[in-house]
Amino acid sequence: MKRLISLTISLLILAVIYWEIDFAGLVQVFQNCDRLWIVMSLGMVVPLVAITSWRLKQRSHPYRQLSISNACRQLKQRSHFHLLQRQYPGG
Repeated sequence: MKRLISLTISLLILAVIYWEIDFAGLVQVFQNCDRLWIVMSLGMVVPLVAITSWRLKQRSHPYRQLSISNACRQLKQRSHFHLLQRQYPGG
């Protein structure tokens, strides 16, 4: 029951977020962007996340080995947490 309530709240939050997105404007932005710069930026971000996840996996406790996907997930959660910490200092 607790998990169902959590899932419902999460889906409601996602629905509100996606309701606010201007998809036509988003498509227009991607149509007008420089494709070379998009490819170059993604070409730098993806290896950076992969290397950082691998490093986190290597530093994990030997009795509790992380998979690369779990390390990636933890890295994403930590970056979101730090973003919120900077956005709302002190609580």
